[in-house]
Amino acid sequence: QAVKECKIPILLIHGTKDSFVPMHMSESVREANPGICTHLYVEGANHGLSYYENTNDYEKALDEFLKSVGIC
Repeated sequence: QAVKECKIPILLIHGTKDSFVPMHMSESVREANPGICTHLYVEGANHGLSYYENTNDYEKALDEFLKSVGIC
């Protein structure tokens, strides 16, 4: 519910094999306010391992997000 009202950009990075936080939770956040959410789903990554599973895409998504919000 809070994400529906949120105006702050959100970057969601989630591994498709996350066994701790189900991927549907990230999808629910994104669907609640798609205009502020950027997402990267990392194929095959388990919880907390997205960076190691696909470093290039992770860093690219983070760089693009930070630029889009004026941080870099």
